[in-house]
Amino acid sequence: MTALTSAFPEESWDFVPMLPAYFEKGLDPNLCEMAMDRACTLIEELQAGEVVGGMLDCYPVKREDTKLTVSVFDINNLLGLSLSGEK
Repeated sequence: MTALTSAFPEESWDFVPMLPAYFEKGLDPNLCEMAMDRACTLIEELQAGEVVGGMLDCYPVKREDTKLTVSVFDINNLLGLSLSGEK
């Protein structure tokens, strides 16, 4: 048993096969900075380490934001609700 496997027991590896599915579905790479900021905040809050300043972003091209147009009818059909336009 190595230090890595003792720190992360095998039963915690269940999420690993799911990772490619997130990227196949078009996970927005622009969310990486937000996720990193949150992880650094948790590291500091839990006093699990020291976070230093700076960030290196090697992603070649930022993805443009996608706007979706969804009607109340579509939401009602998807969620099985009966919302009106005012809500």
